[in-house]
Amino acid sequence: MLIEPLQDVCRLISRPEIEEERKTYTVPQQEEIFSLMKEIMTDDMHFVLAVYNRTEKEYLAH
Repeated sequence: MLIEPLQDVCRLISRPEIEEERKTYTVPQQEEIFSLMKEIMTDDMHFVLAVYNRTEKEYLAH
């Protein structure tokens, strides 16, 4: 459920046309893009884990 958006992102960034578009950027631009993507995905993972942990605690409390 919550992991599906992350799976969608992984599928999207592994598409061949994304690789071709990536080549149009300079190396410093690519590094900046990847850094931003990493930050976004890290935030998303923290959110998913926090929701999972909260849901698990609520489930175990009942």
